[in-house]
Amino acid sequence: MNAVAKELKPCTLVDQGKIKRVRGVAYTAKCGPMLGNRVISGVRGVMNDFIPDVYVYADHCKGKEAGLSSGYGVTLVAESTTGVVLSTELTAQQGMLPEDVTSLFF
Repeated sequence: MNAVAKELKPCTLVDQGKIKRVRGVAYTAKCGPMLGNRVISGVRGVMNDFIPDVYVYADHCKGKEAGLSSGYGVTLVAESTTGVVLSTELTAQQGMLPEDVTSLFF
């Protein structure tokens, strides 16, 4: 039986820890898979200066499975030494280069 929470209890983040691993997916839909690879290269180029445990995978959709819109983006999830999980996502706007997507994170 699922209960509906009527109130959320606040929590205090005392120790966020240090980032120990980063995982992510660079996705493309109805555009060249090379755009996703360029995003991955940009993310790894920046992240590997700080942490060696970085894995960003590519997901390419084409045809009917890609839906009606085209584009690309990246989703990253970082885990810290204390178990804190941080996530972020960015989708490219019209005319944005893959290298620009990476630079907006950092």
